[in-house]
Amino acid sequence: MHIERIEPPYSLGGDRPPAVAAVGTFDGLHRGHQAVLRRAVERAEERGAEPALVTFHPHPRTVLGQDLVATYLTPLEEKVRQLERLGMRRLYLVRFTPELAAMTPEEFRRKILDPLRIVHFVVGEDFRFGRGAVGRPADLAPEAPDRVEVVPAISEDGEKIGSRRIRAALAAGDIRTVRRLLGRPYALAGTVVRGDGRGRTIGFPTANLALSAPYALPRYGVYGVSVELEGRRRPAVMNVGVRPTVGKDAVPNVEVHLLDFDGELYGRTIRLELLFFIRPEQKFADLEALKAQIARDVAFAKSEFVWYTSTDSPPPAGR
Repeated sequence: MHIERIEPPYSLGGDRPPAVAAVGTFDGLHRGHQAVLRRAVERAEERGAEPALVTFHPHPRTVLGQDLVATYLTPLEEKVRQLERLGMRRLYLVRFTPELAAMTPEEFRRKILDPLRIVHFVVGEDFRFGRGAVGRPADLAPEAPDRVEVVPAISEDGEKIGSRRIRAALAAGDIRTVRRLLGRPYALAGTVVRGDGRGRTIGFPTANLALSAPYALPRYGVYGVSVELEGRRRPAVMNVGVRPTVGKDAVPNVEVHLLDFDGELYGRTIRLELLFFIRPEQKFADLEALKAQIARDVAFAKSEFVWYTSTDSPPPAGR
């Protein structure tokens, strides 16, 4: 995938191929987003153009003061991975700044969109742009309304699929709902770093993960996950939280115990997918009590993984 970063002062030069573009933040790349992107790919094939996404970083809500800390369902690396899977060919990553937020729809169109040679736009029904979010889909190409296509939102259980709904389910530890709304398992990635080695002393060595980006984290607790390692997926148990039994970390810690694995992982980059919730984080009286509970967590995870034809396939309904 070709990635072009568009930075202030937003003076775009150079030549680009014609593109059919989706425009928006697209955090999560959930099923609603996927419908927009697949339509863009279809229209690009029809027009002999390249399918592209025009998106923004950091998240506009952070720059506009609506969120104090930016976390992402799909940081850039994961976003690129999913965009490639969907058939997108170009990514225009626009730095979102107060200057950009102050542009009128006409200024944004003239300075950002026109140089990108977009022959057709595909957006979601709630798409807005420009200062005060006054720009509507039709304002993307007011002289040629047939160049703008609006894809209806997708609903499930009577409620629109959206990033806020997914974040709420993630914060509740409702991994099945997160997976259903995303259309795939939620993923985290990072580099394995050295921890205090306590897991190995109690018989459950863990890989401590320094996340590669500010991911939105699930509810503190224990999860069944699959880990991509050496070209295959391995079942594992993940703990995310502040580890209150051993002193309470200042920031959330992500650690993973791979089942039936005793290799060296320090320094390696791994990606894991959340499959099911086991239990919330809790404080134990001592390390022996913690060890006993981890053994129960591992036993439960092994019994649950049996219901997966592979570690990334969903179990039968009702489980």
